[in-house]
Amino acid sequence: GGLIGVNELNIEVRECLHRGSVFCRSYYAHTGGMIGLVNFDQTSFLTMENILVDSDITAQGTGGSPTCGGVLGASNGGKLIDGLIENAFVTGTMDARNKAGIINWYAGNKETIVRNCYFAYKDLGINKDHVACNLGSFSTNWFHDSIENSYGLTSDEQQNPDSYIGWDLKRLWNVEDGVPRLRFLDYWMMPGYEESIYPKEVNDEYCILRMEFNDIVEMQDGN
Repeated sequence: GGLIGVNELNIEVRECLHRGSVFCRSYYAHTGGMIGLVNFDQTSFLTMENILVDSDITAQGTGGSPTCGGVLGASNGGKLIDGLIENAFVTGTMDARNKAGIINWYAGNKETIVRNCYFAYKDLGINKDHVACNLGSFSTNWFHDSIENSYGLTSDEQQNPDSYIGWDLKRLWNVEDGVPRLRFLDYWMMPGYEESIYPKEVNDEYCILRMEFNDIVEMQDGN
């Protein structure tokens, strides 16, 4: 996963971006833009809110059936009590045998609610209603009661703020330039910039950590 490979703990992820690429080659190759696999035999609580994934996600299975999900690659087990993925947007590309916009391998976990989540379905190479996949099948209604107002968007729809029902477009999200982005990221100083702008009237409650880079450090593999 872009953030976590395998999770077996109760977890909350809020206001989080992954941009880049995610690659997994293993027997099952459960691969997600944020989390690869959540083992619900060990985990009873999962919350993911205001999630942005702009990544190229690849799952190569060496024996099993590889699964690829825009936010979560796979969920497994049956002890989940409370699960929520809300206000997420996924774009980029997907390369896997089984692909889903938000969650793949949705096995045994109808309790996970997917609410107000959207994805660039044409770029990802999936259908508009491929929000969650249950073991490679989108035809069953087994999990659809858990999906609320979540679907793929066209390029024109992505540029329309009215497409993002339930989102906080004043404080958390900005879609003015045609693609959704988390507002607090606009005010982080990025490498190459001499100064950063941080308007507290907009982001004081949401920017948990502000970092300033005086030197640009190139990260090499293994460092």
